[in-house]
Order: sequence, then structure tokens, then C-alpha cells
Amino acid sequence: MTDVNFDVEGEIISAHRVILGARSRVFKAELFGHMAEAKSECIRIEDMKPEVFRALIHFIYNGSFDNERDTQHATFVMTLHILAAADRYAVEGLIVKCVGYLIKNLSSDTVMDVLLFAEQHTFTELKEACLIFASKLNNFADIVFTDGYIQLAQAEPSLLEELRKVTKTKSWLKYHYEK
Repeated sequence: MTDVNFDVEGEIISAHRVILGARSRVFKAELFGHMAEAKSECIRIEDMKPEVFRALIHFIYNGSFDNERDTQHATFVMTLHILAAADRYAVEGLIVKCVGYLIKNLSSDTVMDVLLFAEQHTFTELKEACLIFASKLNNFADIVFTDGYIQLAQAEPSLLEELRKVTKTKSWLKYHYEK
């Protein structure tokens, strides 16, 4: 029998406090500490879609991450949202799986979106993987005309400078050492 409910955009998701607390220090503090949620039977979750919270709870209970969705882009976007949730609730195993999936599936269409996300959420490994991936692209124009590039240019212009430096360094090394 479950002993805690979460209201996520009007959808009620039930769970066991002890399981959540055992697998997440954030849930432990929230459900067993001095926070108001510790005494509440129904906790409202803000800024998260129900399917993302369900994926988080599913991982906490089963240790598995099912990110097979309708399309590659939907899967990628969903994985970014799940990674943000895993980070928010400090579910380390899910963070590792999401980061691994994102790195493995980087493409010219997604790399700028992921780079911006990694910068905003301080995922260093993911950021470095994006910079390396982008610098290896044969045609930089493949990413310059993506929505992600435009968003990155507006939100984090210093990150574009960092990408430019990585790309220039790679070009210099290639020119001088592949003669």
C-alpha cells in the first residue's frame, strides 16, 4: 500500500516514502525531514510533466530507463526533461543513463540544444561531449542553421566562443599534424 501521492498537473502518482527516500537524498529530506511535505499525503509537483515524473518514479523502483518513444526527436527531448528531473531529485543512476543516452545519440540536429541544456544545468561531461561532437562535424553549417544554435547564441553567447575555440584548435592540430 502506497503512503504518498504526488499531484503532477492534476494527475495523481502514488509511491512509497521509504523507497523514494532510500534512493534519493532529496526525496529523503522532503519526505522524512522537517519540510512540510513530510507530513503531507499529497505533494504537488511544479514545473514537470506527468510522464517525466512517472519515468523518474519508474527508475527509482525498477532501475530501468525506458526512453523508447514515438520518434527520435521526441525521445531526445523527453530524455532532457528526465535528466532535469533526475538532477532535481539527485537520482544519480538515472543521471548516468540519461547522459549516456544523450551522448550516444548526439546529431547535428540536437547537439546545440543539448549543449545549451548541459551548460544551464552544469553537466560538464555532457557539455564536453557536445563540444567535441560539434568540432568534429565536417560542415559547421549543419548546426549553424538549427533552432538550437539560435537559442544558444541568444542565451549563452560565451559558449559559442568556447565552441569556436575548440573548433579552431582542432583545425590547427589537423593542419599541423596530418601533413
